[in-house]
Parts: sequence; structure tokens; C-alpha cells
Amino acid sequence: MKNLEHIQTFIEVASSGSFAEASRRLAVSTSAVSARVQALEKHLGVRLLNRTTRSVGLTDEGRLYFSRCKEVLDQLLDLEDSLIRPQDLTGRIRISVPLDLPMAPLAALLQAFSARYPKLSVEVHSTDETVDFINSQADVAIRGRAPGSLSLIARKLGDVQLGFFCAASPPARNETPVNWQHYPIADPLNIRPLLTTDLNWRESQLLTHNLTLAKQLCQQGQNLAILPVGFCAAEVAAGTLQALPDPAGLPLLPLFLVYPARKHMPNRVRVFIDFFLQHQQEYPLI
Repeated sequence: MKNLEHIQTFIEVASSGSFAEASRRLAVSTSAVSARVQALEKHLGVRLLNRTTRSVGLTDEGRLYFSRCKEVLDQLLDLEDSLIRPQDLTGRIRISVPLDLPMAPLAALLQAFSARYPKLSVEVHSTDETVDFINSQADVAIRGRAPGSLSLIARKLGDVQLGFFCAASPPARNETPVNWQHYPIADPLNIRPLLTTDLNWRESQLLTHNLTLAKQLCQQGQNLAILPVGFCAAEVAAGTLQALPDPAGLPLLPLFLVYPARKHMPNRVRVFIDFFLQHQQEYPLI
């Protein structure tokens, strides 16, 4: 049992990349976490982690051991979960979401999930980076493009409608049709290569992949922008942004719920996925 405790501690350190974060997750001291990992390394006779003052990384042996232990531990947890009523499931579910995902509907959905499963905790990370499911950065991710990997399952949540937007009162407002060559256009989602019509527009001087920043620059009249329609609905209603006619046939962008395709998925993750897919129409993210 001691070895199992040490293995669980090692998995938390490897997953989080931090002794302090593993300490927080396990509700034990950092020194206890360090002692457990050292005891495991001594028992195995190999170094599992490379430690520096700023980071913690896996050695080659540690990477192999982590992968196998994570798989076995997930199977044990799944077996344990199968004997527990869903309402009594415990543990943590890690979710990765895009930086600019609307948080109000997500918060409402997570609140409803927590009410149904009060003993489960949900940890949300906002990032646009590729999720490393193998090293357990997340159990589930919401992404704007299908992953294109046979090791992952992508369940489509719907399509994001895009539009051209400008500030409430730029010169373009009274220009019909808009002379697109006169105005720089921010394209944070890199839609231009997907267009069937080339508007020959000028690229914005201020480049960003962040939707919120692109929207704020657009509101200030710095440029026009291609943005999700729902993402700009409040500003259009308030009169700080104006939707422009779409002369280029902007594509619809699909939104996916992504998770590993594995036989032994922890039951706590499975119930979250089922709940999310069942209720996402009540709390639309798009």
C-alpha cells in the first residue's frame, strides 16, 4: 500500500510538473511529496525525475514508468468507480478550454454538473496550446479543430458562425459596398487561407491570435476583424461594434469535445463526458 501511495504521488508530480502543485492536489506537505518520490526512486533503483530549481521533468525511465503506471492506476480507479453509485464518485476531472471560450455558459454547465456529482471536483485550464493527454495535462478538452489523431475521439458540439466586424462609426460604416483594400483586417483565427474569394485586404499592423484583443482593437477603430458572431453579440447589441456584409463566404468553424480513445476510461471522466454532451444544448458555448 505504501508503494501505491508513492506511485500516486509520482503520477501527480509528473502530471502537474510541480512538487508544490502535487502537494496541493494531494493535501500533503511538499516535503512529504518529495520524500515519497525519493522513496519510490530508491525502491526502483532508477531516477524518475530531473529536478531543477525552476522545473521538474521526466527522465526516459520516468516517462516509461509514468505511462504504464497511469494506465494501471486508471484501470484500478475504473474498477473502484464501477462499484460506486455515480452520485458518490470522487476525484478530479481536468478540462482544457480555449482562452476565448465564453465562460458564462461553461460556468453554468459546470455548476449543474457539480450539483449532480457533489463529490467530484473539476479543474479548468484555459489555453490554446495543444493538449498532451498522454502526460495527463487534461482528461477532456474543448477545441476549435478536430485533432486528426486516431488516439483521440472528437465529438462535434456545433458550428461557430463567423462575421466581419468594425467599430460603430468608422468610414466603412457609410461605405456601400465596403472597399476592403482600404482597411486593415485582423484575422486571429487565420481564416484567410480558407476563403474562396480573395478580398485583397491589408493585414492589420497589430497581429494577434487572441480573440478578445482583436475585438477590443476593432472596437477602438484600429482595424476590421473576422470574429465569431456569438462572441460579438453583446457589443453589437450595445452599439460598440457593427456587423458588415460578408462578401467572401466565411466558413463555419466546428467546435469539438476531445478526449483519449481508450478502453479503460475512469468512470468519473465518462460521466462528465456523458453529462456534457447531454446538457450542452441547454448551455450553448457557440
